[in-house]
Amino acid sequence: MGKSQRSREAKQCDSCGKIEAVLYRIRLSSQAPWIFACSVCQTKAKTQAAYQYGGTWKQTKRN
Repeated sequence: MGKSQRSREAKQCDSCGKIEAVLYRIRLSSQAPWIFACSVCQTKAKTQAAYQYGGTWKQTKRN
C-alpha cells in the first residue's frame, strides 16, 4: 500500500518567468513581498544580505 500523489499545475518563476515543478518562496528584504523563484534565481538571490527563505513549493506532493 503506497502513498498517493497529489499533482498540481506547474508554476512560473516570478523572477525569470521559467515554468518549474519546484520553486522557492523568497524575499529580498523584510519589506518586500514574497515571490516564487526557480533554483537558478534563488541561488543568485542568496548572495544578497537581506535574502530570506520562506519554504519550498512542489508541483507533486505526497498525501
